[in-house]
Amino acid sequence: MRKALVLCCMCLLLTSCAVIYPMQFGVNEEYLAHPEAYEVLGEAEGSSTISWFLIFPLSLNAGYEAAIKDALSKSGGDALINVKSDVRTFSFLYLYREVRTVVHGTAIKKK
Repeated sequence: MRKALVLCCMCLLLTSCAVIYPMQFGVNEEYLAHPEAYEVLGEAEGSSTISWFLIFPLSLNAGYEAAIKDALSKSGGDALINVKSDVRTFSFLYLYREVRTVVHGTAIKKK
């Protein structure tokens, strides 16, 4: 019984440490093939943050797609090109964890 309890605790600890960051680096080829079809608006930056207490998420606005949407809403663009992203993680004794995704790119708008 004790071994099973230790094994369950270890699995819980390991799964709370494992985070998968799906990064989708891709540009719609339609924009790159026809540069005359869009207007470059300039540099854009967006971010999204998810906070966790133990294994419970405190916010659901997180991830790469949410950061892209934030960057597009701030810049007024339709899409981003030359996209770079950064994931920053803060953790305090497995009690509280915060994962922030920051996206940088060039905002463009269809003409």
